[in-house]
Amino acid sequence: VMVMDISKFIECFDDCIYLVSCESDRTIIYPDMRTDEGKELFYTLTLLEKKDDNIFFNPYTKQVFEFTEKRMHIDNKDYAVTRLLDITKYKKIENEYILDETTGLYLRKKLLKSLNDYLITAARDEESFSLTMLDIDYFKKINDTYGHQYGDVCLNHLSRILHNMVNNNPEKTGILGRFGGEEFIFTINNTDYEYSQYRNEVIRETIQKNMKNVEGIDVNLTCSFGSVFIDKNEIKYTDTSSMPEVRNKIDSIIKEADKNLYESKKTGRNKLTMTRY
Repeated sequence: VMVMDISKFIECFDDCIYLVSCESDRTIIYPDMRTDEGKELFYTLTLLEKKDDNIFFNPYTKQVFEFTEKRMHIDNKDYAVTRLLDITKYKKIENEYILDETTGLYLRKKLLKSLNDYLITAARDEESFSLTMLDIDYFKKINDTYGHQYGDVCLNHLSRILHNMVNNNPEKTGILGRFGGEEFIFTINNTDYEYSQYRNEVIRETIQKNMKNVEGIDVNLTCSFGSVFIDKNEIKYTDTSSMPEVRNKIDSIIKEADKNLYESKKTGRNKLTMTRY
């Protein structure tokens, strides 16, 4: 019986990245992890950030990939074949309005649309959630001292931490985006007050710990947080068929988060102020 070399077939698709793994014994079949090329390809996969259910984004190369996965059972073993199709050329124009170039996160317009959509879902499914606005402390001083290019490096580092803590949180999903300047907004969906408060503090402390030194410079970067917890009973009578009402509700929540953020900055910075909506 002739054994086929799967790589010969995979490599003919220049616009695709493939990963073949055996889930039964947790081994990677393709790429060959014994080669530098295989290791480099696998490292590239670890950099990708999930944007939607089947869309991944490389914040460094600005490439956009469509994700598909098939599962197979062969010889009493379970296999997963993952394909990432490079659709950057089709998504380029759209991405200019969706993804922030510096951070790779949602821009304000896409962020607000996602928040509106989630409020409709939360009201329908009777889910409580929290919305947090955070702002970098003394960011102007960083820009004035080290230049705007280094400021962008700090923003990129911060966005990766937020991405890992919000988008990759296995416990609760959330929405994350750059609201403007050095301000970011994220949600913790379908949660309670206690978990939201705990998670906000974990994120704040993680930023403080991991951004003491950024690329060899001791900046000791910290962030102030303003958070609002929205109980399901406060939104269940929202008329979700009326987009003006939905937008007004989101604007009202953001305004309260911004007020709490101002309180954190006024009372010492690098802290969380949280209220119930």
